[in-house]
Amino acid sequence: MYLGLAVIGSWAMHAEERPIGYSLVVLFSISWGIMMEIFQFSMHLGRSFEWFDIISNTLGAFSGVAFYILLVRIRKDRN
Repeated sequence: MYLGLAVIGSWAMHAEERPIGYSLVVLFSISWGIMMEIFQFSMHLGRSFEWFDIISNTLGAFSGVAFYILLVRIRKDRN
């Protein structure tokens, strides 16, 4: 899920034009994941806070940005 969030966020921000966009996308994705874990902990609806989920979300965000960078490079090579 966070891989897709990072790809769509990078595309929406045209991050290849402004490299700081990649940092903002990763920061937003990680923050969103942490916020969801805190909500799960505070709601007491059978869900729990897990550090492994935060690590997985972070890896997904970085993977999404890396995938987007790869897509941009492939597109530039074809043109």
